[in-house]
Amino acid sequence: MKQIKKAGFTLAIFAAVMFGGIVFLFSAEQPVQQKKATGTAQSKQITKTPVEIALDKLASDNPAMRRQGIEELARLREPKAEVPLVKLLDDKDAGVRMAAVDALGMLRSRKALDKIGKLLLEDKNLNVRHAAAIALSYIGDRKAGKFLLEALNDKTPSVRYAVLRTIGTLKYKAAEEKIVSFLKSKDVNTVRAAISTLGRLNVKSSAGKIARLAKKSKDMYVKIEAARALGEIRDKEYIPVLKDLLDDEKPRVALEAAHALAKMKDNTGIKVASRYIESSDVSLLQPALNVISLVGDKSSLAILDKALEKQKNPNLKAFINFAKGRLLSRLKISKPRNVKEEKQEKAE
Repeated sequence: MKQIKKAGFTLAIFAAVMFGGIVFLFSAEQPVQQKKATGTAQSKQITKTPVEIALDKLASDNPAMRRQGIEELARLREPKAEVPLVKLLDDKDAGVRMAAVDALGMLRSRKALDKIGKLLLEDKNLNVRHAAAIALSYIGDRKAGKFLLEALNDKTPSVRYAVLRTIGTLKYKAAEEKIVSFLKSKDVNTVRAAISTLGRLNVKSSAGKIARLAKKSKDMYVKIEAARALGEIRDKEYIPVLKDLLDDEKPRVALEAAHALAKMKDNTGIKVASRYIESSDVSLLQPALNVISLVGDKSSLAILDKALEKQKNPNLKAFINFAKGRLLSRLKISKPRNVKEEKQEKAE
């Protein structure tokens, strides 16, 4: 009997230890699981997307923080940001307005067009007006033309230059007459911008005045823009003017004239272009390559191959190879050729 009691007592202790241990383990483990579950729930509540974080910044009292939020939304190209960004065009801080204008331009926001156009005409801050002119070029809607035409009267030159460039981008021809009047401006930068825009608009009636500026102006950049514009307008009446510019002491002027002639299928500038095929100056090499690819012949391939052999810069080499590809395509030569292949062909 004692043995049974002893055995029963031992079993009870064993059961108590076992079940107690299980209970202890269960109860000890339960808070950990609860903590993990609570932590996960909290992390789900706290975690926000980059867009949400940026949108929150727009409501900040700090202008710098609002600008930061705008810039982040612009970088993310977030369509949801369009409406809150439009509201910030009325912000008291000029930096915030400018950032909002830039962002809406990058988003190609047509909803913001009228408000940005109004800022272009009325904002007291010239940086905001300048940004508005550029943003309208990104939005790319010719409905902005009415704002741009009026903005040509802006008293700040840098704003007018931006407006002229945007008019050229949008091909807004209603501004032609006003732009032609700028060719008489005493501000050389205005003249340059006007010539460039008239070329992009292909205003044939302005070719004569542009040609006169090409001949008489002492400013290198006026001559460059004039040659480029005549190349865009492509009125063969002014080929003699461009041929005269081939002898200009400034290589960039001569090359731009050669390129303009090449656009009119005139290869007179090929000799000028060939001089700069081995140049390490991109501003000289690029127009020279443009001329070669447009009006070069089979002999030009040898010139390009020679330049490729001498050129050490991989980026400039890529430019030459691209021009060679264009020339091969125009000449309808499918197989790449080089100097050795030419010599072998002649020998045969």
